[in-house]
Amino acid sequence: MIKNTIKIFFVTAIFAALIVFAPSCRYENEQILLTTKNASCDSTSVKFSTTILPLIVEHCQGGACHSAGNSQGTWVITTYAQVMDLMVDPTTNYLLGPIKRQRGFSQMPKNRSKLDACTIAKFENWVKEGARNN
Repeated sequence: MIKNTIKIFFVTAIFAALIVFAPSCRYENEQILLTTKNASCDSTSVKFSTTILPLIVEHCQGGACHSAGNSQGTWVITTYAQVMDLMVDPTTNYLLGPIKRQRGFSQMPKNRSKLDACTIAKFENWVKEGARNN
């Protein structure tokens, strides 16, 4: 009888633990979470003058890294022509490679966090659409 009582106690304890802890376990798909988080990100209607250049000013020229008068970087990036100089060809793209932190490129922005997925998507889509000066 004591063995049956112990078995019932352990089965009840395990069942109670499942009821308490099971709701805290859940599967979250990273892509769904990122898409939901960036649901307000519009990376499709990207223009150089209103999207790309302001991002370059904010993330590339800040701290005098790639600005005209006081460039600490190899490249000065203040005009459309200078941005186009970074895009040698699709395999050697000194604009996308560094911000995507691809192997073989310096990580940009230097000594700062990687750009968020939405910002990178804006650059990628602008390049994919022909990198127009619009």
